[in-house]
Amino acid sequence: MARCAAALLAALIFLPAAALQDDGKDLKKQEQQKADDEAKAALKVYHEKRKKARTQDEFTEAIQVLKEAKAHKLIRTELISVLDSKLPAKVRIDAAAALSMYKKDTTACESVFRHAKDERTKDDDVMDLRKRCLKTFGDIAPFAKSTDLQILYAEPDTTIARQAIEATEAIKSVRMLKPLMALLAELERIRDDDGRDPGPDVPGGGGPNQGDNNSKRKRKDDLLRPTLGAVNSIWGKVDSKKTFKDYTEANKAYQDKRAEVKKVQDEEDAKDAKDAKESKP
Repeated sequence: MARCAAALLAALIFLPAAALQDDGKDLKKQEQQKADDEAKAALKVYHEKRKKARTQDEFTEAIQVLKEAKAHKLIRTELISVLDSKLPAKVRIDAAAALSMYKKDTTACESVFRHAKDERTKDDDVMDLRKRCLKTFGDIAPFAKSTDLQILYAEPDTTIARQAIEATEAIKSVRMLKPLMALLAELERIRDDDGRDPGPDVPGGGGPNQGDNNSKRKRKDDLLRPTLGAVNSIWGKVDSKKTFKDYTEANKAYQDKRAEVKKVQDEEDAKDAKDAKESKP
């Protein structure tokens, strides 16, 4: 009899808990269905506007529907489709900007970075597209993805290289301290008077490596300050009271505090793992 009473009591306790759990699942399912319906409705309006669009302004108006929609995997897929399309660069810039709502989303990251890296024409609008893609990448990338940016530090166009440095600073991962410090050392080695001696006369005038030296000085002028700024900004995660004037100071501090840097990177990796579970649109 006592056993029956205990079993009955357990059942009475369990049933409300189970009911609450089921209610929670139902509510989550309803919320997901609502989000799906809203995304589909936004896509319907977008496709109607895009079908009628003939001018750049009309395409931009269509994209605005996607920009104003709540983050959702269907909306993200459509924005990536626009970015990958042959629409005018200014329209694709709007798509790249709208992807900035997809925080820690690796699919969106890979899409914008691909265009930042691979678009190679000198057209001004395409250059603006590359810069917008890098800006979005800096806004949304998880810490570990910041390593993708290193390849662009050597970009001949210093406006792209600078945007890559600024994106690195925005992501703020300590794993990028070493690459940034290597770039800082490279820039500091460029002397301000490099190339000013025209050298021996050669047919056609000018001296050897004149253009190369001029481009090196421009690279230093354009990138030295943002590189040092990025190093100092990221170093603040290790020691908020310390800033550096040059590579020598930065390298010494890095060597002295490698254990602290490793600890911060471990924390970044843990946050990346947590965000990956929570950021699915």
